[in-house]
Amino acid sequence: MNNIINDGVLLHLDISIWTGKARLMRSDVPQAADKLPSEELISLGSKKIFDPEKLRAFGTLKSRAVRTCEQYGSRLMGGYLVDGTKLAELEAELDVIQTEWEQAVGNLVNDYDVAAAEWLKEHAEWAQMLRQSLPTPPELLRKYNFSWQTYKIEPVMAGPMHVGNTTEQEIQSMPDKILAEVAEECQNIYNVSFAGGRATRRAFNAIAKLADRCEALSFTSPYAAQACTVLRDVVNTESLPTAAFTLQSMSDVAKLQTVLDAVQQAGSVSDWAFLGSQAAEPEKSSLGELIAKAQADYVEAVGTPQEKTTLSTVSLVAAAQEALAKPAATEPETSGVLDSLGLW
Repeated sequence: MNNIINDGVLLHLDISIWTGKARLMRSDVPQAADKLPSEELISLGSKKIFDPEKLRAFGTLKSRAVRTCEQYGSRLMGGYLVDGTKLAELEAELDVIQTEWEQAVGNLVNDYDVAAAEWLKEHAEWAQMLRQSLPTPPELLRKYNFSWQTYKIEPVMAGPMHVGNTTEQEIQSMPDKILAEVAEECQNIYNVSFAGGRATRRAFNAIAKLADRCEALSFTSPYAAQACTVLRDVVNTESLPTAAFTLQSMSDVAKLQTVLDAVQQAGSVSDWAFLGSQAAEPEKSSLGELIAKAQADYVEAVGTPQEKTTLSTVSLVAAAQEALAKPAATEPETSGVLDSLGLW
């Protein structure tokens, strides 16, 4: 907790966007007003008073800002917990987005009258209803904001702690929360890149990005730093089966710390997988039978360029590890098998 308080900074995004909508009133639809239930029972919703396509860029820029903050930090107390030493990097990226935002706002205001007229012409039957709700250009400008604030974390400890004050609990729970986010992201990458189809080496881009995020959050927990090391080791192996197996192992938050400790003890991801530290209980099949099955699975799974493979090759890894766990399997023998299958 002390590392978080001493090294952490809270960044709060303050982004406002005009939706291009206004509340639909009964007076907007007088021909139907007497047939509708009272406002006590229903809400009429909203009306689109401006072309939503003209506003799409702002949602995209907001999403970019959120993703950028998530890459550097984790949600805490309505903002993002960020390592103070990474704050300048984060703000430099936000500066770029803010510049694009201001340019987009300027373009919108300049083109506003023409775009509004086009929308009214396209919906001429309802033009009066839409026109009366349109903001003026100065009002439109005030609806947009892109800024952020930064704060140092310093909980107030004077006096008794009230049950409703969860500041300390939120800070103390951050290491576990971040590990849960790492496990969830490992599962997401695994699902997108491996499950149900063929994966390419572009999967390593997502793994490298997650490694960068773990590095940025390493001040919160030594396990975040370990996760960074493991994920970068996976990228360096350039082995898709290794990536799939490691992501699957790290996607279980209940076992994540155990996996990270096991990899650290083994020295590298490849050695951890090679030593079979996470291997299943060995079956009674012979080494030859296991390898024959692994080879069959591999041929069925790949059968095309070596750059591509499928999730079913994970079973090949498991089979090789089971083989390794058998007393009769010597290291040179199993190493040769793994090498012949193109795994390591």
